[in-house]
Amino acid sequence: MNRVADPQQINIYIYARNNPLLFVDPVGLDIQVSGDAQDDYLKHLQGGVKSKNFVITKDANGKLGVQGLDLSDKKAVDKFKKGLKDKGDIALFTAITTGNTAKIEANKVNDKVSIAQFIGVDGTQRLDMGEISLFDSSSNKGGMTTSDVVAHETLEAWYGVNGKPSYNDAHNAASEVFGGLSDAILSGQFNGILLANLNPRAYPFAIYINAPASGSSTTNSGYLVFDYNKPGNKNSGLVTKVNVQFASPISQQSIVAGSQIVIKNVTSIETQKKQ
Repeated sequence: MNRVADPQQINIYIYARNNPLLFVDPVGLDIQVSGDAQDDYLKHLQGGVKSKNFVITKDANGKLGVQGLDLSDKKAVDKFKKGLKDKGDIALFTAITTGNTAKIEANKVNDKVSIAQFIGVDGTQRLDMGEISLFDSSSNKGGMTTSDVVAHETLEAWYGVNGKPSYNDAHNAASEVFGGLSDAILSGQFNGILLANLNPRAYPFAIYINAPASGSSTTNSGYLVFDYNKPGNKNSGLVTKVNVQFASPISQQSIVAGSQIVIKNVTSIETQKKQ
């Protein structure tokens, strides 16, 4: 969910950043995964699939495929796709078998990313699978699941290099299929001091800091709040709160001074009805 501005994203027809000798597409039409949490990523991506016949595979190079299907056989690929009924299945199958390469970096921990980071330019999406796993916690019942998030981020990466290079366009397209989170407008449901986010690690959204404990002038925790939109970008009437820990305590004085806030990690995720 970390967003990086890049002027190369303006022209949707740029391929390999106009430098095919440096930025190559070595494997062609696919999704490629790397990192130390590849198996966990694949397990949750499969969890987003509805069809029992659509089993996603991964080769030694991290390239995703479909069990029992030769992706170079266009007739077989087209026939398989016609047999899929679920919108999410069709979208994931299309991403695996067509278009420019999306690259997923799935790691158990990524200290530079909060949950996920959209790059867009070269199709790279960075995932912190440890934090993404929090979506399956009991406190987040009714919200996005870990499989929802993994599938969403995968499509977001693919859309980023296939006609939707801006974050908003790629995010909205992925949300149409697997749901997603968007800025929430709060009306007193949560208490906290609202700050403009200058945090280089997390989201470019507002951060709310928790009130200091009694007798203390600092706090080391806060949160971000999002509306949870179901597939089709339908408002669920639910709000998702992402609780975070700061890298260092925040004081009222530093807030006024506009000091940069750095998030150390996401500690929990909870979803509840929006008031």
